[in-house]
Amino acid sequence: MTLVAYKSSSITENKSILVLSENHQYRIDETNTLEGKDKGTNPLNAFLGALASSETIIANMIAEELNFSLKSIEINIEGQLDPEGYKGDVTLNPTFRDIILYAELDTNESEDRIQELKKMTALRCPILNIINGEKVNIKIIWNKKN
Repeated sequence: MTLVAYKSSSITENKSILVLSENHQYRIDETNTLEGKDKGTNPLNAFLGALASSETIIANMIAEELNFSLKSIEINIEGQLDPEGYKGDVTLNPTFRDIILYAELDTNESEDRIQELKKMTALRCPILNIINGEKVNIKIIWNKKN
């Protein structure tokens, strides 16, 4: 088995976060009401966007493998959580309680083939499997900057 490493880093710039990822960069921020500068999407929406993007990429890849006629796929996701969990209430889990993913496919394939594509995409989507939490080892290291 060959593992592929993915890397990102972030730099705080006046309470706004610049994310560097491979040859790209983007801004993550919070709204003014959460002490941010509103210069980019917040981390939770970025996470949901990563899930939508990953599902889309995997679905298109599998559609090609299956010779599945997929003209387009549009994914909308909503996640709900109690923000008091990340604001300091240790009795609350700070993660999403519910996530709803709605995919709209432009295809002429049968319902059975659509369900097959849906199942295979769920099995192979790395972001969805992170949420399911079954195949992830997480190591967290914090060090003080010299």
